[in-house]
Amino acid sequence: LSNDNQRKLTVFKESTAFIITDILQEVVSTSAGTGRRAAFPNMHIAGKTGTNDSERGVFFAGYTPYYTAVLGIAHDKQNIPLASNSTGEDPQRPTRQALFRECSK
Repeated sequence: LSNDNQRKLTVFKESTAFIITDILQEVVSTSAGTGRRAAFPNMHIAGKTGTNDSERGVFFAGYTPYYTAVLGIAHDKQNIPLASNSTGEDPQRPTRQALFRECSK
């Protein structure tokens, strides 16, 4: 991954990016959001939680003004589900919190 040939590429209009970020911040910042436990004091985080088929894996994809991260957790053997009632939020919370804590230093 070299920085030698970086170029700026507009993927979304600024207004579209604002709306998407606003929606994804609600996932983290509201009490009803599935990613509410991803919130950190004084850090703006936008993200999305999710599960794959039959609760065999969970993920959180999120970003701050400075960092982007995707964290997925699943069992090595595809036919073994995670704990019942797993969501994209619960099993990965400690790892995600540690990741964003390091990023915020």
